[in-house]
Amino acid sequence: MRIKSLNLINFRNYTNQHIDFDEKLNILYGDNAQGKTNILEAIYFCARGRSFKNIKESDIIKFGENQSGLIADIKIGNLDKKVAIQIFEDKKKEISVNQIPIDALKELKTIFDVVIFSPEDLKVVKESPQYRREFLDELIFSMVPQYKIEKNNYDKILMERNKLLKMNNNKYFKESIEVLNKQLSKSCAYISYIRNNFLRILNLYSKINHRNLSRGNEDLELKFQTNVYKEYIERKLSSLTDENIKDKRYEIIEKIEKDYLDLLDKSLERDIEYKNTLYGIHKDDFDILVNGLLCKKYGSQGQQRTAMLSLKLAEINVFNIVKGSRPILLLDDVFSELDEKRQNYLISSIKKSQTIMTTNSLEALENKNISGNTYLIKNGEVVDVHRYRWKSN
Repeated sequence: MRIKSLNLINFRNYTNQHIDFDEKLNILYGDNAQGKTNILEAIYFCARGRSFKNIKESDIIKFGENQSGLIADIKIGNLDKKVAIQIFEDKKKEISVNQIPIDALKELKTIFDVVIFSPEDLKVVKESPQYRREFLDELIFSMVPQYKIEKNNYDKILMERNKLLKMNNNKYFKESIEVLNKQLSKSCAYISYIRNNFLRILNLYSKINHRNLSRGNEDLELKFQTNVYKEYIERKLSSLTDENIKDKRYEIIEKIEKDYLDLLDKSLERDIEYKNTLYGIHKDDFDILVNGLLCKKYGSQGQQRTAMLSLKLAEINVFNIVKGSRPILLLDDVFSELDEKRQNYLISSIKKSQTIMTTNSLEALENKNISGNTYLIKNGEVVDVHRYRWKSN
């Protein structure tokens, strides 16, 4: 899976730019605020139908224009796909694949996959549980279509239950709560089971990546934190091997559903008092530990960056396991605060994936034993393209 070329029309600071990509490594370099990250954002937009930044879509349109366009030529095995997106100031964006319009973003996500590392991703390590839930959910959305349906269903039921708790004067309050509790428990059990299992896989590969990035000096561990089921279920999940976990799937989901339903019943008085549902997967989190310490609290900037990078590399491993293919890897300013040993491991670990990365200077890549295309970016324009090769002695 790879992106062959990209066209940007009135996108951010680009007027009309065509870029052909190397099938392996592509290095976008130049001073800050010239448009390097905008190219990564455009590729991500073509894969996911949205930006990886928290912005209004109209902000993507170049100043003074009223619409923007992206065209990406993708190679998936022997198949060629052309993704075209039109972004408007005053109406819904339009997306087509091979000139056939699509309505749902989930259709676009089946075309090609991307994994991005950007400075914004450090929020997953450093900030509130919401960022960690969103990180985990976004990964699962790309691989398990049913999960997105169940998550939307859960959110809808949760909203209805919270609305009912705030009113608490409904003639049929008790009957309505009982119905919503059963519906919420069913969706919650499925989501909790899937999240737990994906985190188990992420933990395995993140641990390996982190050991290699730190040259064996640091241990990374991800620990799922949930309040929807009792400890014996967690022990059961932890004890299962990859070979037999599918055999126990329905049994465990049924137990989670029962535990959560009991919790909702027992916490009803407190939920009424707080006018909010206090238990559920909307409270889930996972701890990121380095050498047994919470990275959010005790990790240095370099350790936090390495931990997030380990998670991102683990995403590639998960895609490879579940889908049998490697996603396109987008790396934004990845070498900042990584020492030379960590940089070298990163370079060696991305060689099997098509990678598009940004850096301020090619000097950062000296002695890295790599080859690929380099693109000098200046004022929203690719002004120079070269084949780059540096091989260490």
